[in-house]
Amino acid sequence: MRKILLLLLAIAVAVSGCEESATTDQPSTDGLVGWWPFDNNSNDLSGKTNHAVLRNGTAYAPDRNGLSTGAVILDGVDDYVSFPSGSSSSLNITGDFTVCFWVKTIDNSAGLVSFGDNVSNAPLAAGYLSALNGGNVGNGKLGIGLRGSWNTHPPVIADDKWHFIAYVLRDNRMGIYMDNFYGWEFPAIQPPLSWNGNRVVGCRNDLIMGDTWNYKGAFDDLRVYNRALTSGEVLALAK
Repeated sequence: MRKILLLLLAIAVAVSGCEESATTDQPSTDGLVGWWPFDNNSNDLSGKTNHAVLRNGTAYAPDRNGLSTGAVILDGVDDYVSFPSGSSSSLNITGDFTVCFWVKTIDNSAGLVSFGDNVSNAPLAAGYLSALNGGNVGNGKLGIGLRGSWNTHPPVIADDKWHFIAYVLRDNRMGIYMDNFYGWEFPAIQPPLSWNGNRVVGCRNDLIMGDTWNYKGAFDDLRVYNRALTSGEVLALAK
């Protein structure tokens, strides 16, 4: 009897271990259309050649793991990072998608990933974007913009600490992750429309500079997928 109990316990532990690993599976490259680790360069490692360009003095800075040139730092005045523009880019997503990145800032209001326009001609605004206080959701809070509307999550992330951010559109539902926590989901979210304009990090897509939209802080490890990652895949990237 004792041997049987020990055997059952061993099986239970093994199964538990498998389930735990399954909850944090590293995502495959399937659907990866842009990946910029910013490790002393702005190359796209997805294989789609969507290489970025650091503009107006944007520089490299220490990342969350201590690599001295493993992230980019923006000054909140005119620094930004540009990406391939136009509707022919693989970044022009019109269905399910995932965007994730790391930030460290005390900025209360600024553009983060501006791969679209969420103001003009709403609800026909095209592309997809994220911003601190986007849509006036609150100082230091993340806003996700699609089709002229903004969705947010309660915590303030402008605390000078590294935070992992991800937002996932799956079957007209938007999920927002912060660090290793998934806690906000919004229904009836339409997918983005085709976007033919600029794609930038750290400012407005029309490149009008100002305190409201220019980001001051560190930014790192941006990934864009043209599919919805599972929760396990997203949480694996949050480590």
